[in-house]
Amino acid sequence: MSTQAKDKCPLCMETMDLTDKQLKPCKCGYEICLWCWHHIMEMDQKDECGGRCPGCRSIYNKDRILGTSISNQILKELCADKSNLQHEQMKLQKQKSATNQLRVAEEPIDHPDNVRVIQRKLVYIIGMPSEFASEKILRQKNFLGQYGKIENIIIDNIGANQQIPDSGRVYVTYSREEEAVLCIEAVNGFILDGRPLKATFGVTRYCHIWLSNKVCQKPNCSYVHQKALPEDVCTKDDVGVFCARYKLLLAF
Repeated sequence: MSTQAKDKCPLCMETMDLTDKQLKPCKCGYEICLWCWHHIMEMDQKDECGGRCPGCRSIYNKDRILGTSISNQILKELCADKSNLQHEQMKLQKQKSATNQLRVAEEPIDHPDNVRVIQRKLVYIIGMPSEFASEKILRQKNFLGQYGKIENIIIDNIGANQQIPDSGRVYVTYSREEEAVLCIEAVNGFILDGRPLKATFGVTRYCHIWLSNKVCQKPNCSYVHQKALPEDVCTKDDVGVFCARYKLLLAF
């Protein structure tokens, strides 16, 4: 293990100072910082199961630790300082995110209601038969799971498509763009249970709140809050054309 790795707490990955290194909480030699040790002991008070070493799972001897390292009052002060620092860091990250949202594109977006932004890890499948429209089935390795790691599946409008009875739409999010491409290539045009499937990249829109130069407060907003790359922007009628062109580029 490198010296740099030893200088970091293995739990929070923060650099340990000299005070942290004096703690020596367990005889097995597994070292953690004061803040993490204090957090473990606080959880022990709530659960009453004994604060245990993450390395060997031995119960910490709290009296020995406090007696041989530093006083309890100093420990509390140091832990409070570290907690406040982490709170400030999180606050700065939120402020930075809000600032980025306010940076609407310098050039106005023409006809935003008709603009669609390609989501390169999202696959949109139309015509999925109802008997296969189960997340458990779709995730199987002999089904959509064979193309890569699936992060999320949304099944929508089963039975609502009058052109293809007892079928619906499926949104599949993969961990990588390449996996989504493999899925589209295999699924698009495939006949499943006597019915043709259509698969393309999923799309979304620009957030109207973001377009009005405001910060979107919706925690799970699925719309786009930053200017998309030109190659990922198309109209809602051109999504199929985009996928065909992208597939052609992959062939070279």
